[in-house]
Formats: sequence, C-alpha cells, structure tokens
Amino acid sequence: MQIIELFTQRMKRQQAKAEQENEESVKYKVPQEMRVNIVQILSDALGPRSTRRDTWGDIEETHGYHWVAVEHIVARNRGTMSIAPGESPAEKVINAVLYGEDALVLDVLEVAFSRLEDSKKYWDGMRGGYADRIHPSEAIKELNSRFAQWKVGYRFEKSQLLRIDSELMHEEVTKPVLRLLGQKGFAGPENEFLIAHDHFRKGEYRQAVTFALASFESTMKAILDQRGWPYPNTASAKNLIEICFEKGLIPEYLTSHFSSLRNTLESGLPSLRNREGPHGGGAEVKTVPPHIAGYALHLAATNIIFLMECNSVLLK
Repeated sequence: MQIIELFTQRMKRQQAKAEQENEESVKYKVPQEMRVNIVQILSDALGPRSTRRDTWGDIEETHGYHWVAVEHIVARNRGTMSIAPGESPAEKVINAVLYGEDALVLDVLEVAFSRLEDSKKYWDGMRGGYADRIHPSEAIKELNSRFAQWKVGYRFEKSQLLRIDSELMHEEVTKPVLRLLGQKGFAGPENEFLIAHDHFRKGEYRQAVTFALASFESTMKAILDQRGWPYPNTASAKNLIEICFEKGLIPEYLTSHFSSLRNTLESGLPSLRNREGPHGGGAEVKTVPPHIAGYALHLAATNIIFLMECNSVLLK
C-alpha cells in the first residue's frame, strides 16, 4: 500500500523546516532568555541596585548612581517621565529590559553599555566600589556573546549598537573599518560611519546611504590632508577619487591590472547616493529598501578598507 503524506503532516513538516531556518538566521527581536541575560550582566556591571552608607551614625540611602543615570537618560530622551513601572531606578531599568518593547530594550542597552565603555579608562585608577562589579570590558564581551548565542542581529562597538545582517560581514568588514578609522586624523569619517549604522538600526535607510557616502568621501579627504595633497573644498566623490589615482595612492600596477577598479569606485557609492539619497522626489514619497542601505554600508566599508590599506602601504 502506498504511503501518503497527509495535508496536516505536510504542513507540520513545512512548519518545522521554516522554524529551523528561522532559528539559524539573524533575528532582530530580543528573546526573553536574552533579556534575562541582559539583566544579569547589568546587575554585575552597574553595581548595587541600592546602597546605605553610614556616616558617623547618619544613614544616607542611595539607589545606585549608574542605574539612576541610565533610567534618567533614556526617559528624558524618549520624552517620558519614566521608562517602566518600579519603585527605584534600578527596578525601572530591569522592568524595561524584561517587559518593554524591543526598541526600548535596545535604547537601554546602548545607554547603559556606553556608560560602561566610558568608565573603562577610570576602572584601574579608582579605589573601592568595584568589589561587587565585573570589568566593563567583560560585560561588553558577554553582551556581544549573548547576541551571537541567541542570533540577534546587533553588536555593541564604539559606544553604540550596530545592526548586522551577516556575522561574516561584521567580522571581516565592519570591525576592521572601525579599527582603521580609529587612527588619529580619521575621527570625522569614523563618526559618519557610526551615524550611518545608527540610521540603519533605526530603519532610516535614506540617511544611512547618505552618511555611508559621507564617510567614504571624508576618508579620502583625511588621507589627502594627511599627505598634504590639495583638493577643492567643493570636490565631489569623483573628484577625490581622481586625485587619489593621480597622486599614486593606488599603485599603478593595480590600476592597470584591474582596469575596472576606477569604475567600481566611481560608480558604486556616488551613484547609489545620487539615486537613493536625499534629493527632491517630486510628488511621490521615495523609500530606500533595507537591502539597498545594507549594500551601501558594506560597499562604503570595503572601499574605506581598500583606501586605508593603500595609504598604510605608502606610509611604510
């Protein structure tokens, strides 16, 4: 007798397959298990939720300075009196992480961990108060490990959350760009690259494309400034690329071997910005799809790495 797969059996198999594929792909919602992890990390890193200090018999009660600051900053910038129900700032932060919308959780994360990032340089010089806290670097490392564990598409880098679409792209492209732009003299393009990622995380894709190109252009200007090579104040991306070729920033053997290199640089990001950037769109509202914005970020990063490495070779 022929075995027939019934409709319900087929649907169950297809659903299981879809769930498995979804398990393996990057997600942008923060699962409850990771929310619990976040609370545990914050509790270890931000210090006591409340303390009592005895000063010559007088008892002064505080509620954990860092918890107060995180709750205040998030509430103020969201235009609310409080971010979540709770009797203390620490309780409000914890409730926001455990029960708030994903956007609120991400806001809390960015504010809290940027404070930890800032406190790293003071860690070794400060006395006391750290006995019950983990080092900020360890907290950030664990947060990023939890993002990877639960396959949530964000990473904390350079004092802000970055949205990622690919683990490989983040490790091989985004992180190297941030490391290279962290050098002296490249603060402008580094800031623009981070702003592009911030817009991308918020779903503001037109702005992400604009700042991706701005970072690419600023990188070329920073290299030209570093070398004392003049360029017009109104120079476009194409003008800057031409100067880079004329001055030999890109080795001649490379340009002759890859005849399409100039076309790739000139027709990549600049034309993408011209088509998708903030120009008058007429009566219709133009939107930039997320995959186009993601492509702009990755293309900008690849070009920046290439130019920075060419510059590094010439400096040797």
